[in-house]
Amino acid sequence: MYGGIRIVYKLYENRRAEELKMLAKYIASNDKCIAILGNKRGETGDLVVSRSCDVDIVVNGFFKEVLRVFDGKGGGNAYICQGGGSSDRLELAMTRR
Repeated sequence: MYGGIRIVYKLYENRRAEELKMLAKYIASNDKCIAILGNKRGETGDLVVSRSCDVDIVVNGFFKEVLRVFDGKGGGNAYICQGGGSSDRLELAMTRR
């Protein structure tokens, strides 16, 4: 919990990217939640960041910087972003503040 916001941070292995996105949306359907979900698939790393409607953070405002950390490509909107890049630096990208 950070400032009254529940942060769900989880790193998976060998999940489908769509599964990660669905889980992030489910978490964000709860009040005051942020989901930061990563997935390692061999040399590829997937990252999804999502937030509840009542959390005043614009996710795509910082996501481009996070993508640079793990040589990723992707995008999204104010509520959810997703991208893929190097699995070696995924955990570093997930903890980027």
